[in-house]
Amino acid sequence: RELKALFIRKVALVESEQTLVALKEIYNAAMKGGELSTGLPGDIAMLEEKIAKEQADLAKTEIRARETLQVIQDDVGRIGAMLHFCEGMPWKTVAAVLHRSEKGVSKAAYRGMETDGIKK
Repeated sequence: RELKALFIRKVALVESEQTLVALKEIYNAAMKGGELSTGLPGDIAMLEEKIAKEQADLAKTEIRARETLQVIQDDVGRIGAMLHFCEGMPWKTVAAVLHRSEKGVSKAAYRGMETDGIKK
């Protein structure tokens, strides 16, 4: 469950980071156009703070997850699991990175986790 929770948190973090980029672009465009945006700087600061806190919290969890997944003997399963759970990559992306099928990579990862007694 900790690994699935890590994946979900990583995906949410990426979404927050993308939102932050978009807010900064909107703010910069408004400033160039001479428009004053009263609430946007505060929203940006709050989101930056939230992202920094989540990154710090996730760093600890990610270290434990990497140590746990390191025991998977199969290279494809181990690397696939790390890319998915620790980096937040969808299985489709992991498969493309490893030049394997999506089903093959996810099966290798889950099989390796099961064989080595790792709970998802």
